[in-house]
Amino acid sequence: MSSEYIEFGGKKSTDFYLVIQKDGVQISQPEENRIEATLPFMNGFYDFSKMAGERTYKQRDITIKFSLSAKDENELYHRKCDVVRWLSGAKDELRISFLTDYHFVGATAVFDTSAFEFTSRRTADLTVNFKTYPFLRSDDYSDIGFDDFNFETDYLNLTDISLTAVKQTRYAPPATLKVYSYADRPIRTRLSYKRSEDDTKSVGFTYFALNDEEISASVYRNTEKEFDLDELTLQPGVNTLAAYGFGTLTLKLYEEAL
Repeated sequence: MSSEYIEFGGKKSTDFYLVIQKDGVQISQPEENRIEATLPFMNGFYDFSKMAGERTYKQRDITIKFSLSAKDENELYHRKCDVVRWLSGAKDELRISFLTDYHFVGATAVFDTSAFEFTSRRTADLTVNFKTYPFLRSDDYSDIGFDDFNFETDYLNLTDISLTAVKQTRYAPPATLKVYSYADRPIRTRLSYKRSEDDTKSVGFTYFALNDEEISASVYRNTEKEFDLDELTLQPGVNTLAAYGFGTLTLKLYEEAL
């Protein structure tokens, strides 16, 4: 048996007397989505897998084998019921104790009561398969330590950073926000927009630019539901956003790894 554990749905596996078996965690590598098409009278095929500019992946599978024990058959039954209630129907972050800097998001547990294999009147084995978002997500997007941080020239990104537009006048400069991307490739971040009470005509941003290139798509939204924009793709290094108008745009920044 190992001393490792998982966290899911706000609770740890040890809260339910579950012990991860030795070598009981298998984390698969997500498969790449392949989108191929052929045309009549054509040799070979077209590969549309990278039409959006980057590869996409199927969900990731994580299989975990647990052991469960109790003092008697009745206690084992009740502990089994507690485990079923904990895992059933939940969708949440999944953390595995030996992955200290990363976690999985959008995880759901796939199992049923037949997944319990009773090895004696007081012990049982349980195999749970988790389906998750394909990328690991970092617990802290920033990787600059304060010992090396220059408060005048460096940029420190945590998870959410916001840009509030200013009303355009003849001499007023636009509101600006500098974002440093640690990624080694362009990334399209998730966004949310909060409308301004002063925006009585639902205008949103009247001017919006990334690195001096104007973005034509509207950022106005009636709700703060997350969305993304094809034109808002952050490049490696420093990115400068500028805006006139009304409302606040929040960028959801995460470091991800396969």
